[in-house]
Amino acid sequence: MPAEAVLSAITEAVFGYLLEETTLGEKIKGWLRLDPQRLAFQIALARAYTDFAKKYPDWANSLFDEHFLAHRAAPTLALCLQRDDTARPEDLAEVWADQLGHEKEVREKRVTDLGPVADDLLNFLEAELRKRPEFQPLFDSRALDTIGEATERTAEAVEALQAELNQVLQAAQRVTAKGKRSAAVGGDMTGGAIFTGDMFFTAIAEASVPISRHIRLREFQTLVSERTKRFVGRDYIFEAIDDMVEDPDFPSGYIVIQGEPGIGKTALIAQMIKQAGYVHHFNISAQNIRDARDFLANVCAQLIVRYELAYLTLPLDAEKDSGFLSQLLAEVAEKEEDRPTVILVDAVDEAEDIGFTPGANILYLPQALPDGIFFIVTTREVADFRLFVDHRKDIYMRDDDPHNLKDVRRYIQNYVEEHRTKMAPRIEGWGVEEDEFVQVITEKSEGNFMYLVFVMRDIRDGKLTAENVDNIHNLPQGLEDYYKRHWRAMRAEDKEQFDKYQEPVVCILATVREPVTIAQVQEWTKLRPTRIKRVIDEWREFFNVDEPKEGEALYRIYHASFQDFLKKEVGLVQYHDKIAMTALRKIPGFLKDEIEE
Repeated sequence: MPAEAVLSAITEAVFGYLLEETTLGEKIKGWLRLDPQRLAFQIALARAYTDFAKKYPDWANSLFDEHFLAHRAAPTLALCLQRDDTARPEDLAEVWADQLGHEKEVREKRVTDLGPVADDLLNFLEAELRKRPEFQPLFDSRALDTIGEATERTAEAVEALQAELNQVLQAAQRVTAKGKRSAAVGGDMTGGAIFTGDMFFTAIAEASVPISRHIRLREFQTLVSERTKRFVGRDYIFEAIDDMVEDPDFPSGYIVIQGEPGIGKTALIAQMIKQAGYVHHFNISAQNIRDARDFLANVCAQLIVRYELAYLTLPLDAEKDSGFLSQLLAEVAEKEEDRPTVILVDAVDEAEDIGFTPGANILYLPQALPDGIFFIVTTREVADFRLFVDHRKDIYMRDDDPHNLKDVRRYIQNYVEEHRTKMAPRIEGWGVEEDEFVQVITEKSEGNFMYLVFVMRDIRDGKLTAENVDNIHNLPQGLEDYYKRHWRAMRAEDKEQFDKYQEPVVCILATVREPVTIAQVQEWTKLRPTRIKRVIDEWREFFNVDEPKEGEALYRIYHASFQDFLKKEVGLVQYHDKIAMTALRKIPGFLKDEIEE
């Protein structure tokens, strides 16, 4: 079920469209800016979700996606609040299919399939909106006189509507939880799985403390949200996985997805979690989440919660080897209704590979799996890691694969459409048509999605324009070239300031093994907190920020490819030494440096 913050974001997008793109009178537009109308829309949308989730539990998560409803679908939803126009389900089905990344024949079939589903959603929403007294002036011209009265009652109306919204959200959550307990594993990976990522994370949040404390809930839920915001396509990967899982000659085993950094392996895993609620684990060297104990505790606890196994806590030896994990997998395999069972493990090449007994697999992954159990793992190509198993199949994500390049083009097209107001003048500045722009960026990206994340954002924000890159063909060629140009451009602006402040802060954050606070960076760099914060703001797109409910914000490198670049361009050994020496200085006999004045 969408949280209140998600409902608020969707509401703002819909009302923003009504206020900017429609011919509603100024009196009504002013009235729509009031809080009661926005809260009433959230209530109607939450009630529509509840009705929709009861009828279509397999589509609820896919449709009620904040990014989709707040961007592509907002104009169609806005039509539900216009007396002289009608929201068309075929329009919603079209943009829904585009959101899922389908093309040509697959897209046409998906639009046909989604039409009745979209029609029901719009009917549910329109019915709820027409029940609301807050929206009568939109549907009945005779009610226009009530606008003044509604304005006078704004304060008391907000309090009552907020209470009603809380009740509606609780009711919707119960529907989601009921669907969770009757859900099956798997389903259509590209469209609608009955057990969704939202349901999975809700189940984890509700789990008992002895079990849930072993699960990386907050870190991984944030990562899934980040990496799925603009996910497109990958049908060819999903279809290959489906074929392998359904192959009678491959009753269980490992599916290894290989690809270069930035090609979208983590986003692929995140999308599968979002749509099908699979048990999962991310190895993240930048956060020091990379050892076997982390993996075993996290996955074992998730299996217990996900499949309602009869354990109140983990045995003491659960993290020492794969014995307990194998026991849990055998218990899950006995449940015929839960087949196939899929466990996702991202970036096994980043997992720690020291201290293992000879012949042991990385992360102590079991050599043999019961029928119906599949591990899907990702790794860089030609990475040296140990995985000696009975059954294994490989899928390669190649940067020059036509399927991958098609998804790259779709990503670029979607981004331009989403940010058309800013992107159109940027493209025009280079004197090219939109089709040529898409083609050039596709070629420059070399099939790398991390390149697109940075370059498209820099074009949108005016950091890469015709003023500083006079010819579009002079844009960076590939991800490493992008990093190199950005690094050297920042240095060229003020070499003294760069060497004194920017390089130390950026390189320290690329060196640490876990997210750190500004206070920790201060300890290593001896720079003032305001200086450190300024550098982080200047390099914000290269960092993730984790803001816990209590305590200071934590910062870390956004992607391992940037860390790889810095190792080659700058060398991080001196920063490793600085961190080590700072620790040593805490030992009596070492002198402490003074903090910068």
